[in-house]
Amino acid sequence: QSNANNTHGVSIRGVHLLHVQGCKVSSCILSWVGIGVWLYESSNNIVEDCFCDGYTYFTRSGVTLELSSNNNIHNNTLYGSEQAGIEVFGSDGNLIIQNIIMSKWAGINSEYSDSNTIAGNSITAVRWGVWLRSRSSHNLVENNSITNSRTGIQVNYGSSYNLVKANTVTGGEYCGIEVHDDSSNNRVTANNITGNMYGIEVKSATNNTLSYNNITGCSKIGALFTNASRNLIQRNNFLQNAQQAYSNGSSNIWDADGAGNYWDDYNTTSNNGIGDNPYVIDQANLDHYPLTRINNDTLPLAAESTSPTPQPQDSSSVVTPAVLVILFSALAGTAIALGFKKRRGRAV
Repeated sequence: QSNANNTHGVSIRGVHLLHVQGCKVSSCILSWVGIGVWLYESSNNIVEDCFCDGYTYFTRSGVTLELSSNNNIHNNTLYGSEQAGIEVFGSDGNLIIQNIIMSKWAGINSEYSDSNTIAGNSITAVRWGVWLRSRSSHNLVENNSITNSRTGIQVNYGSSYNLVKANTVTGGEYCGIEVHDDSSNNRVTANNITGNMYGIEVKSATNNTLSYNNITGCSKIGALFTNASRNLIQRNNFLQNAQQAYSNGSSNIWDADGAGNYWDDYNTTSNNGIGDNPYVIDQANLDHYPLTRINNDTLPLAAESTSPTPQPQDSSSVVTPAVLVILFSALAGTAIALGFKKRRGRAV
């Protein structure tokens, strides 16, 4: 079924929404396409329950949002994209939730995009699970499950004021969560990071907060800091890591309000749950109040604030005519690709 406001239950080669508001794209099977669903300067649309197969046929991305706001992208299955399962370029206030993504490059790639909610997605990617870059700020990345990616979540290139919360990152070839390159005032909190080479890496970034994370089973280092100072690391659990923490050219804060972190190789006991002697990372980095029991505290309410949740219109309520462009041509992927500059970032 397809009309000006809805596309439902069809097998097609690509859906383009150009300057469209209030359209619903649902239950489509997308194949032989450069981009499965592309939204350009479009808002208040819904893309749901679609399937895009990039393993059998070339697919640049499953869903691309460009200069598009307040859209709802949910419950889609996006396999084998060459660049990203979902791309977000210059697009704000979108809701990207409960998608299943298996990508050859990045699961969700965001550039110059603010106040988006990326939550409840299941992601397997070759390079990055979720990548916030190029001044993507005030985004919420929450409750995603990311497995077997080189890096689970990366925040870099001046991306600030993001909340990375309650994600599960396992089996990464390199790092669970990275904050790099002039990215500041981000909060990385209540994440479970297990079985990566490095748990959290902060490089050339300041004034970030790492708290309430479980960092477990890292084959090299639990928390790595390189030329990164004035970051707060508090109330994390460091468990069964080859090395708990390492600082290179960095001076950070490892405790606050009389509480530091739990280190499973800290041997001093205490009746009040706080060690009498500091845990020493190096001379410039001391946890003065190491916890002697695993931290099971929950996040304070102030740390649970999230980005505003966008509310896309349901297509049945839209009265303004919309234009839905459905491309059946086998050249659709080529035509789409010509509209973009190549956006591959450097590997970090």
